[in-house]
Amino acid sequence: MKQLNNNQLAFCEEYVKNGFNGAKAYRNVYEQENKQVCASEAYKMLRDPRIQEEINNVLLSFRVVGFEVGIDRKVIMEAIKRMMSATKPLAKDGEVISEVPDWQAINNAINTYAKLTGDFATEKKDVLVTGVVGTEDVKNMTPEERREYKDALLREL
Repeated sequence: MKQLNNNQLAFCEEYVKNGFNGAKAYRNVYEQENKQVCASEAYKMLRDPRIQEEINNVLLSFRVVGFEVGIDRKVIMEAIKRMMSATKPLAKDGEVISEVPDWQAINNAINTYAKLTGDFATEKKDVLVTGVVGTEDVKNMTPEERREYKDALLREL
């Protein structure tokens, strides 16, 4: 099996470091500014079994280093708990007048908690609905059929 090159190895590490954002990892490693190219190339890379194996190796090494410096689940959960009540100063004319909730930090804490615990994880399911107005393919309709279809949709609402 062909070895990964330095950029591919860097992509794997960047992917784990930035929270599993493939497009961002690709952009940082390959210095590509086009977001669509980054997303497309990252998608291709993430389908490569060699890349997946290296990502697992990076995850394992990060976990080992974290344990070595004292970062474990309890430490992480305590940090998340503190973030849930994060505040930031509210200033007027350069003077702090009060503290307000830091909603961005709180939202990040909630998302991180949900990812770590699997809470709120949903499985994507494809659902096929037939016999209901709203499921027809309008691309193949004549203008008259489209008008009738629109009227039927409006009646159903």
